[in-house]
Amino acid sequence: MSEFYEPSQCERQGAPRAFKYELEMLRFAVVEHSKVQEQSNALLESALLHARNLLDFFGQKQPPKSDDICAGHFVKAANWWRSRRLPYLESQKGAINKSLSHLTYERIGAKYEWDLPKIKDEVEAAYTEFLRLLPEEDRTKWPPAEG
Repeated sequence: MSEFYEPSQCERQGAPRAFKYELEMLRFAVVEHSKVQEQSNALLESALLHARNLLDFFGQKQPPKSDDICAGHFVKAANWWRSRRLPYLESQKGAINKSLSHLTYERIGAKYEWDLPKIKDEVEAAYTEFLRLLPEEDRTKWPPAEG
């Protein structure tokens, strides 16, 4: 038995739907956040949460030991594939965790500034790369890249 999680065929078939939700929510939250900045904490947090989930999808450095859905499960490559198109988002992962995913002392008085358009652009670039590397017969199962 492998120490890494191997998704079943049924799980693989359901993954595009779960991924699509994360991507659509990130896209929506970034666009809406830019429209209503004065009332945007919920949208900001939503965008960051979905970006963080998509970073884990695209940026997993090795096969996961749990049932996390990762791009590497779908891309046929000599080694485990992960996108390297997310440098800003990767650099912000710790801060996102501290400010959003965990209740920490660091949050007290902290002033975080996020470049949401940059985060979205990096995710879109990773997604375009992912779609290009998918076996052709699998590409139609995933939502289209943003135009």
